[in-house]
Amino acid sequence: MNLSNNIFEKFFMNKISEKELIDQIGVCSPQFEKILKEEMEDTILKKDGKRLGYLIYTLFLTEDSIDMNLYVDILNQLIICDWHKEHENIAMILQKIHSPSSVTYLKKALYLNPEYLNWDDNYAFEVKCIWALGYIKNLESKEVLELVSKESNEILAQNAKKQLSSWYK
Repeated sequence: MNLSNNIFEKFFMNKISEKELIDQIGVCSPQFEKILKEEMEDTILKKDGKRLGYLIYTLFLTEDSIDMNLYVDILNQLIICDWHKEHENIAMILQKIHSPSSVTYLKKALYLNPEYLNWDDNYAFEVKCIWALGYIKNLESKEVLELVSKESNEILAQNAKKQLSSWYK
């Protein structure tokens, strides 16, 4: 099992194939999920944004092979951290998992305003958070969406209204 930055760098430089990457990182190992979680926890402690990018990519790559719910607590923490640039990817993963435990974090993330996303007039990160809230479909997420639907930011308000409309179908 090899979750080193080097193996990911080889992959992203097209020196190894996706299959080789999957084999190298040890997805088939019974210890894979545990080790991936430990690596993510270590990355949080070190605040290593580059490393986090590789590990988030690993979640996307292996999502059909692993129990994504094991990573909810870590992803919830990460979505409100300001030391990395993986917010949109984390929001997409949280949408796929749609855990009720993510509601509070997604609400906080809506107002995080990461500096590196200041250029984005489409509010892609915030919209992804809204969609994740829409997929959770519990009373708490509905309350957050109702609050956001009254925002002065028309993009956020419209997306929240769209998510709320699916509640009434």
